[in-house]
Amino acid sequence: MTNIRTVQRDYVYNVVDGECDYQVKKWGERSNASITEFLAFTLDYVMEGLRDATRDQGGLGDELALHAVRKIAALGVSCMEQHGALPRELPIPPRAGPKPYHTSETGGQPFLEDEPPEFGLSETA
Repeated sequence: MTNIRTVQRDYVYNVVDGECDYQVKKWGERSNASITEFLAFTLDYVMEGLRDATRDQGGLGDELALHAVRKIAALGVSCMEQHGALPRELPIPPRAGPKPYHTSETGGQPFLEDEPPEFGLSETA
């Protein structure tokens, strides 16, 4: 397995870009997934990576988990390509009040809700 401490950022970006290309070939240029759906897909891969990393996989747990991390990174890139990317420091403070959520139930259209969707995800971080 590659020593993750010695991998250069350029190589990492190349690996993520390759995964993005794979996902485009598999799902098409635009998946039409909402932000909420991208987060749900990501959560699924987080759980897969945790399962792989925490169970005896014949010594391959970390390597298998890194495959999940690659998929997670590419999902984040795809989500931002389709829905926008915000810089670390927001130039405009977020507005107070309920936050808009996008779901497949609304055809990808936003709706306002005081609490996050039923996935158990929270925006407090």
